[in-house]
Amino acid sequence: MAITISEKPADPITTIQRTVQMKRSTFVTLGALAILLAQFVVRGVMGRHGYFSLDDFVFYTRASHSHLWNHNFLLTPYNGHVMPGAFAWVWITTKLAPLNYSVVLWTMLVLQLVIGVLMWQLLRLMFGTRPAILVPLTLFAFSTITLPASWWWAAAVNQQPQQIAMLTALLTHVLYVRSGRWYWALGGPAAVAVGLLFFEKTALVVPFIGLMTWMFLSEGSPFGALLTALRRYWITWIGYLVVLIPYTVYYLTHVPNQSRADPTTADFVGLFDSVIRQAVIPGLVGGPWRWSDTGVVDSNAAPDPLMQFVAFALVGGIVMLSVLVSRVALKAWGLAVIYLAALTVLLTVTRGSIIGAVVIGSEYRYLTDFCLIAAVCGGLAFLPIVFRPWWKDATPARAHEDLPTHIVGLHVPTLVTVAVAVMVAGSIYSTHLFADRWTHNPARTYAENASHTMKDLTPGDRLYNGVVPTKVVWKLLYPANLPTSMLGPLGLDAQPLRTGETTDRLKEFGAHGTLQSSQVTGVGTKLFESKDCLVDVHSIPRIIPLTSKIFEWPWVLEMTYVAERPGTLDIDAGRTSTSAPIGVGPKGFGDLQTVYAAVRGGYDSITLSAPDNGFCIKTLAIGAPQPNDW
Repeated sequence: MAITISEKPADPITTIQRTVQMKRSTFVTLGALAILLAQFVVRGVMGRHGYFSLDDFVFYTRASHSHLWNHNFLLTPYNGHVMPGAFAWVWITTKLAPLNYSVVLWTMLVLQLVIGVLMWQLLRLMFGTRPAILVPLTLFAFSTITLPASWWWAAAVNQQPQQIAMLTALLTHVLYVRSGRWYWALGGPAAVAVGLLFFEKTALVVPFIGLMTWMFLSEGSPFGALLTALRRYWITWIGYLVVLIPYTVYYLTHVPNQSRADPTTADFVGLFDSVIRQAVIPGLVGGPWRWSDTGVVDSNAAPDPLMQFVAFALVGGIVMLSVLVSRVALKAWGLAVIYLAALTVLLTVTRGSIIGAVVIGSEYRYLTDFCLIAAVCGGLAFLPIVFRPWWKDATPARAHEDLPTHIVGLHVPTLVTVAVAVMVAGSIYSTHLFADRWTHNPARTYAENASHTMKDLTPGDRLYNGVVPTKVVWKLLYPANLPTSMLGPLGLDAQPLRTGETTDRLKEFGAHGTLQSSQVTGVGTKLFESKDCLVDVHSIPRIIPLTSKIFEWPWVLEMTYVAERPGTLDIDAGRTSTSAPIGVGPKGFGDLQTVYAAVRGGYDSITLSAPDNGFCIKTLAIGAPQPNDW
């Protein structure tokens, strides 16, 4: 006879609690996804018409002229950075879709979405699946502090992998503290090792994790908690040392000039003031609401004094509210300030004391990772951690407590909802202002026009390979600002006119990238022999004085002329001697034709001869086809 054992009916109260918890968990999950998708849409829509800028072209040019596994390409430091992972990303993108900003933008937006998901998971693991975690998640997702790194490729290749590595290290550390499993202990060092392939600042997460573990995951007196943190989590500390010590030795021995100047305490104070007042505080509450122009399309945070005061008032109110809610709030904000101070020290040593505190301190691409830290510390300031270390009682204290509904007579949920809504609205407005400049990039028009019109080049054409306009590619980024560097990966097949060479068909890309025949402007000749012929040249070499002496440089000499018969023109200009066929151009001898010669040197006259020919110069100019203000 079978015996049936009936299960004890579930407690109705327990069932209701589980149902409520499931509904709340579903609400939080859907809310988090909505927040992250909203950020994805806002930045995608506003940034879709942007383009490449500054260092983007340097990375792109280096990638287009190298193999992926080239040691020099991957490991040569760039501006103080060792970033083989970043260069690999650039190489793959350049080979698959050269100068295709849409591909780059959507890659950056997807990575930003991944970063948001990792942040959501970290907040959920640390503080539970509760509606309150949506607040730091929203502030992180919409803060303009991360904006440049989600639109500007040169910033993203460093900082997006850095953020992924930092969040992964924090996630695995939480899992290690909860479980004590050795593989989670080594997950953080592995994540940092990968992040260091993209950006050396990834290392800053290690002291942050150490301080967080000491201050929030170890009990007792400060000294006792420190000993506990060192003893209980020794596996992960050993893992971090194994990663950081060799990397630091390599960096210090292979990257020259890590310190760009002799920074002083005054440099640090000035930079920290700029970071706090202009960038971080406004950026955390929806600012900066105004940008200053830097470069062609880039912008720095420039909130006016009134909005700086408003931002400080808002952040001060948040800190005061957290102190009323949690006894560890000041400790959490102190942890954030320590990280920001360390970040400012690095900026002071490497850039701030040279470029200037206001410029560096208000540029968000140098502060991207702090937004992540602020979100985590904000959670620590308001919310109780819902887990205990594996070596303690498994029952978490205050695991399911929420924020109080009322504080000093104010309804907290309403207050928080209004504050977050105002912050999001301000952030979208600030993003719109940034996008207004970012998307008006003349480099896009130049590249699009050039890629279409370069198909008109014929095999006999020569290209003037002078620099593109500064507003397209900054002049100091040579050779990335040469047409052959910029347009080569797009399929430009042209023979540049080199020193000592001549041609009767010289083409160039104009100010807006359209292919056109070259026209040289510059120094002419003092001679004027008749209205029909500026200078007559025959077999005997003739010295032709110029209107002024020109300095040492690769110049182009352009002459329009009429020749009596096909022949040769001998040219001696500065340090260049060459010959050009004449009278055989598309119009034939006896008609007006043009000859160009690439000459180099500093001189005040040139020497010409046309053996057995009559050669009449109609116009003469030595200079550059493009305007000098390029």
